[in-house]
Amino acid sequence: MSATVVKLQPSSLYIATQIITNDDDTVETTAWHWSFFVTDPSCRTSQHHWNIIPGIGEESYQHRPVSRVLAKIDAERSAYVVFCRLPGWNAPDMHTFQSTLDGLYKQYQGIHYSRLRLLDPMRSCRTWIIDALRSFVADGWLVLDHELTSSVEDGTWFFAAEQKIKDLSAPATQRYLKMEDDWMDTATFKPTIDTF
Repeated sequence: MSATVVKLQPSSLYIATQIITNDDDTVETTAWHWSFFVTDPSCRTSQHHWNIIPGIGEESYQHRPVSRVLAKIDAERSAYVVFCRLPGWNAPDMHTFQSTLDGLYKQYQGIHYSRLRLLDPMRSCRTWIIDALRSFVADGWLVLDHELTSSVEDGTWFFAAEQKIKDLSAPATQRYLKMEDDWMDTATFKPTIDTF
């Protein structure tokens, strides 16, 4: 059976979380890989994230076009469990968007992930996403309701956004693991799709 296709709305910004499988084949249930999925008016989609370069181990900003957004990525235990849409997205041109994201954590690009954890254990794909959101709000790309202005200024909106993604991801991960435990075809897994 083929993997579930995730239908995203046009002209939108999503935060997605993906299951992390450890070296011992256990699944993290309180941590996920975080990334952005961005759609244009025609629903062409691209993924943007802070990630380890496969086979090299260095961390960097990476982006790629996505022809079809699939919940289950491959035959391994890798699935997106949450897609959370952020309303108020006013997309800049893609070059500006990519340049801004490439500038985040510039000082960490190309450092092996094990060394980076020693240098700055707080740097991760999750903190990169939150720092990018701060930039998007400051640049006017993510326009929040007027009553949220004070929560943006004191940082509580960003904490609330991060917490909502975590709160959605934990039960979605448990649903995925239950499918595995019940010997169900995880290709049929349907991620949680929500709006912040």
